[in-house]
Amino acid sequence: MKRKIAVGLCASLLTLSLVGCSSTEEKAPETEAPAQTETEANASGLQDGTYEVETKEFDENGGKARATVIVKDGKIEEAKYNEFTEKGDKREDKGYNDMMKEKAGVSPVEYEVEIEKQIVTAQSSEIDGVSGATSSSAQAKDLFATALENAKEGKSEKELLTLAKSAELQDGTYEVETKDADENGGKARATVIVKDGKIEEAKYNEFTDKGDKREDKEYNDMMKEKAGVSPAEYEVEIEKQVVAVQSSEIDGVSGATSSSAKAKTLFATALENAKQGKAEKALVEVK
Repeated sequence: MKRKIAVGLCASLLTLSLVGCSSTEEKAPETEAPAQTETEANASGLQDGTYEVETKEFDENGGKARATVIVKDGKIEEAKYNEFTEKGDKREDKGYNDMMKEKAGVSPVEYEVEIEKQIVTAQSSEIDGVSGATSSSAQAKDLFATALENAKEGKSEKELLTLAKSAELQDGTYEVETKDADENGGKARATVIVKDGKIEEAKYNEFTDKGDKREDKEYNDMMKEKAGVSPAEYEVEIEKQVVAVQSSEIDGVSGATSSSAKAKTLFATALENAKQGKAEKALVEVK
């Protein structure tokens, strides 16, 4: 009898032991995944810190620019872009902001902030830039590109960057016209007047054998209704943009895409001629 009881107890203990082991195996905590390496966690390659780049020389208007990026956890946490003169930051100069707003449609207090937002959003210097601030956008991209290269190398020392300068414009009047009339019998002419190395005036005219399109009231009314903008409006706007950015790289006018593209081509040729001092009227084939 005692032997039977002992055997029963051993069997019971063995069963409990097996159940206990099975339960322990089922409830064993999962092994934690190994922590990410620094390289895996920081795919951008940016090292934490503050990186500042500034133009080395003042431009022809006495202006300089500065780009700063603050990197945290391998990401751009903050971007700062400032254009300034010896008098201070341009975004703080109300008179200058009002003048640029009227002239280019956008002021430093607006485009500088927008550039900063775009850098943080894109986590890159490859941004779209700001309409009406083509030159400033290009300058900002160059500065931020250098700042981010420094961030990858951990170079926190402030860097002074020399931006490539375009050839200077020679004073004079430079005119370029489309060589052939389009399918509607229309041609276009771009003229730039350069004084003291700057574009003082830009003229853009589309015309037919009957005269300038901007002077044709019936045609202007038809285009206004059809495209939302007339030659009397978009030609003037194109002229303003060329003077404002001092370049053929303008944004153009909504509703006048074809004319804007044509104007850019003509003004680009006119400015190339201005760099070479070629004052003869040029005829250009525009598709």
